[in-house]
Amino acid sequence: MVEAIAAGKYPSPPARLLHLVCQGKPKRKVVAEFIKWTFTDGQQYVEESGYINLSQEKIQQELEKLNDN
Repeated sequence: MVEAIAAGKYPSPPARLLHLVCQGKPKRKVVAEFIKWTFTDGQQYVEESGYINLSQEKIQQELEKLNDN
C-alpha cells in the first residue's frame, strides 16, 4: 500500500498531499529556513510520522522554488 501511495496510484482520500502554503515566497528568513528544513533534514522524520517520503525529484523541484531565500 505504501508503494502504491508513493507512486500516486492510491486514491484520495485516504491518501492525499500535505501542503505548506504562503502568499508568494516567504518574506521572513525563519519561514524559508523551516520550509527548506522540511525538504532536507526533516525528511528523516517523515516515515516514522506515518507519511510517505517524497521522491528526490519532487524535493528538488520544491527547493528550487525557494532559491532566492
